[in-house]
Amino acid sequence: MLAIKPYIYLILVLAVVYMIKRLNRNLYLMAWFSFLFISSRIVGWIMLNTPISTNVSLLTIFSGLFGVSTLIYSITQNSVVPAQDRFHNFRINKNIIRGIFTGGIAGSILGFLQGMGPAQGSILAQELSGGGDIGENR
Repeated sequence: MLAIKPYIYLILVLAVVYMIKRLNRNLYLMAWFSFLFISSRIVGWIMLNTPISTNVSLLTIFSGLFGVSTLIYSITQNSVVPAQDRFHNFRINKNIIRGIFTGGIAGSILGFLQGMGPAQGSILAQELSGGGDIGENR
């Protein structure tokens, strides 16, 4: 871990650049994603450098960013909880085993890279397992 520590920022930058390039279809979306990425870095830096406790500042920023926006969206869309099927037939095939294996590897890698979260890990696992979007679904 000590040998990789000085280079973690470089690994994270390469992962972000790869995701910006891979997940965006045109220049407008790429610019919008880059703006959101930079603005989220600025908000995070400001929140972590305030005299308020780190736990309190992170709680307030995440509650505001995710909780309120999700509640407003749910109210405007008249969301309904879908019915659940108690008896679901689950069959294991080669693709499921490959996804489980690559997900485990991606989770192990994320344990060493604290700057990457589950969303980035799932994108990398999908790419490694060949289960990513193909063609127009990109």
